[in-house]
Amino acid sequence: PAGSELALGTYNVVATATDGSANAATDATIDELVINDITAPSIVSTFDDPIIDVATSIEIIFDETMEPQSLVFSGALGNEASGSWSQSVVADDTLTVSAMVEWPIGTDQSLIIDANDLAGNSLASLTLEFDVSVIHVSIDATNADDSNVGTRDQPFKTIIAAVNQADSTFSKSEIRVALGTYATFSESGTNIELSDGMRLMGSYSADWLLRNLITYASIVNDTSTTGGDFNNPNCVITINAGAGSETLVNGFTLNGGGITDGSGNGASCGIEIKMNASPTIENNIISGGSAASSTGIIDRGLSPVIRNNTIRGSEAGAQSNALQGIISNGSSPTIIDNDIIGGSGVAGQSGGTGISLTDVNAIVERNSVVGGNAEVSYGVSVSGASTVLLRNNTIHGGNSFNTYGISIGAGNTITLQNNT
Repeated sequence: PAGSELALGTYNVVATATDGSANAATDATIDELVINDITAPSIVSTFDDPIIDVATSIEIIFDETMEPQSLVFSGALGNEASGSWSQSVVADDTLTVSAMVEWPIGTDQSLIIDANDLAGNSLASLTLEFDVSVIHVSIDATNADDSNVGTRDQPFKTIIAAVNQADSTFSKSEIRVALGTYATFSESGTNIELSDGMRLMGSYSADWLLRNLITYASIVNDTSTTGGDFNNPNCVITINAGAGSETLVNGFTLNGGGITDGSGNGASCGIEIKMNASPTIENNIISGGSAASSTGIIDRGLSPVIRNNTIRGSEAGAQSNALQGIISNGSSPTIIDNDIIGGSGVAGQSGGTGISLTDVNAIVERNSVVGGNAEVSYGVSVSGASTVLLRNNTIHGGNSFNTYGISIGAGNTITLQNNT
C-alpha cells in the first residue's frame, strides 16, 4: 500500500516451503530482490526570462540528486556554457549555468542541457531559448508598447524606452529597430542617449528577417523647434562620455531639429559624440537639421570611427548660417568612405564646411567631401594643432562666393595623398 514501499536497494528474500509430510525447506539464494530507480529526473524550477544579459547566470533545480559528471551542453550557447552544482533540497540538485566569458549577442539562442541522476536515468533534454541582450522596437506593430519585454513578438514602441530598459538591465545590448518614423524631442532632454556597449541597429523589416537602409528605413526626427547651442546642441542621438568601441549606430535616417522661434539662434545636429567616447557610426543617412548652426556629426570624443554614411550639415531646403557635415574637436577620428556635404546656407552671411578638424589626430580617407552652397565654404578645414592624413578623397569647396577645397591653418601637420 502507499506509504509502505520498499526503499531502493538489494534485499535477501527467504522463502520456506513445507510439503504434505511437514518437511520444510528454505531457499539457498541470497540478494535476489533488487529495487532500482527507473524514474527519470524532472525539473522543479527553471529560468523563464526570454531575454538575458551577456553575463546572466541561469539556475535550474531538479527533483533529486544528479550526477555532475553526466552534464552535457549543446545548442548555440552550448560551447560557451559552464555548469556548477549546489544543494537546494538534496545534494547536487541545483545547476547554475554561466558563460565561460560572455554569451554571444543574438536572437533565438538555444541552450540544450542533458544530464543523468545517480541511477543513470536520463533527463528529457531541456531546451531553453533566449534573446541575448537584444531588444526590439517597432512603432508600427499592432502590439507594440513600452511596457512590453522587447522580444520580436512583444516589441517596444519607442527607441528611448528601449534604450532606457537596456541601460538599466544589460551590461551590453543590441537594440533592433524596425521600419517606421520615430520622434525625439531633444530640447526637453528626451533624445536618444547611448552608453558604453549599446548597439543601435535600424532598418529591419516588420518580420525582423531583412535589413535595408532604404526599403525598410528607420527614420528618427528631432521635433525640437527652439534652443540649443554649440556646447549643448539639440541632437537626435547623443553618444555618452566614455562609451567604448562596441557602441554602434548603424542603419538609420537621422534628421536634426529646426529652430523656428525667429531668433536666428540655436544649434542642431544628427549625432553628438561626447568626450572620451569611441563609437562606430556607420551606414546611416544623417542631417544636422535647420537650426542657425546645424551639423551632421559633432565629435568631441576619443577615437570614433565614422564610416560609410551620407552626411549633410543641414536638411534639404534649410537656410542655416553655419553648416558643417562633421565637426571634430580634440578627438582622433577615423573618417572613411562617407559622402559629406556642408549644406546650403543663407546668402551673404553663412559658412559651410564639409569636414572641420580642430586639435585632432585624424585619418580622413576615401570620402567625397563638398563644402556646400554658402557665402564661404570649405571642403576640409584644419585648425589648431592637428595631425591629419588626407588620402584618396574627392574634395570640393562647393558653390559659394568664396570657396576653398582645403584650408590648413598654421601649426598643423597635414599629409596629402592622392586626393582629387
